[in-house]
Amino acid sequence: MTTTDRGLFGALIVRPASSTNWAQGGKFTKGVSREYVLYLGDDAFWGMEIDGATGKQTALGANPNLIAQQNTNVNFHLIALGTNFHRFELPGYQWIDPGTHFTINQKILGPLEKHVFTVKATRSSRYQDTAFAGKVQGMRGDFIVSH
Repeated sequence: MTTTDRGLFGALIVRPASSTNWAQGGKFTKGVSREYVLYLGDDAFWGMEIDGATGKQTALGANPNLIAQQNTNVNFHLIALGTNFHRFELPGYQWIDPGTHFTINQKILGPLEKHVFTVKATRSSRYQDTAFAGKVQGMRGDFIVSH
């Protein structure tokens, strides 16, 4: 049993002193209302919510529902744990692959890889791991956008 199997994991998000919000593509996005950290385990997503206004962190448990107000910016921090490869998808959304000019709608992550991106919440969707092992394990949750 590894330390991650016993629940000893976390994220440290470092931002430049000149901005209170992380950004994609080297530009700072003001007005991020929610940040979600999703740990991709071998059998489930484990979630943490960070309120963009207060910085308050809330543990969300396994395959949580993620909630955002319509037309607000939401940051996703994906961190792959365990030994599986994952294919993260958020149907109906596209985002800039950080460090590039490419727009993507899915991201493959291997063990101990991370991926951070921002979307504007426009519609509800279901985030999911569509790699074979993730699909079999039921790795998915709802991204609920309220009006």
